[in-house]
Amino acid sequence: MSMVGNTGYAQAAGSKISGQPASTSAVNEAAGKTTAKTVKGVTTYGDAKLSDKAMEYYKSLIAKYGNMNFVLVASDKKAEAEAIKGSFATPGRMTVLIDEEKIERMASDENYRRQIEATIANAASGINQMFSQIASTGVKVKAYGITVDDNGMAGYFAVVDKALEIQREHIEEKKEEKLQQKIEERREAQQELLNGKYFEDEDTVTITAGSIEELIRKLQEYGYSSLADSVLTDEEKLVGQSFDFSV
Repeated sequence: MSMVGNTGYAQAAGSKISGQPASTSAVNEAAGKTTAKTVKGVTTYGDAKLSDKAMEYYKSLIAKYGNMNFVLVASDKKAEAEAIKGSFATPGRMTVLIDEEKIERMASDENYRRQIEATIANAASGINQMFSQIASTGVKVKAYGITVDDNGMAGYFAVVDKALEIQREHIEEKKEEKLQQKIEERREAQQELLNGKYFEDEDTVTITAGSIEELIRKLQEYGYSSLADSVLTDEEKLVGQSFDFSV
């Protein structure tokens, strides 16, 4: 099953709705709980398994936040999913990457459940406020989401369309070598300001942050650095004024 439906993003290898035989997860085995079963009917990454109690809770969580895109990550795939999280994103819906161990704990620990659900709700509120603050930059956010760490804190990411950068580069190609050098310098500056925390493919770049404020700042910096190349030509100014800021 594709992780992102028909969005056009790269599909993450290993994503599936699994049909493998049930087996015992290390988490449940250590806790002496009922044998966990392979998860069916929801989007997963890796061979995610949940106990019956956890599966019942997880379905209620998905129903509670019906406008979000949940991805259940197998415990042994957490680092891998973190590295390619932009590929799970779905336009128009906040993506939530959460691993099976957290869902098991949320199903049995009410305080932990409240903490994680509050993290999800607060993240959604912050992202809703993000768009008005980045509109003037020309950055088009195609999709966005969060991960939840072991302490229950959210990590944010936004998948950004490269159209702004590509349109400018098409114009700048006419200036040949001098402007090509500036393009490379701009790209290097963008990578430096992002501190290496990005995932990139042909059409998008994924920007990550530890807070909504940091994400907004990085998106603004990315947009402004794409626009700020010495003196713009009249043609370039027109391009800079014609972007569609809708998501």
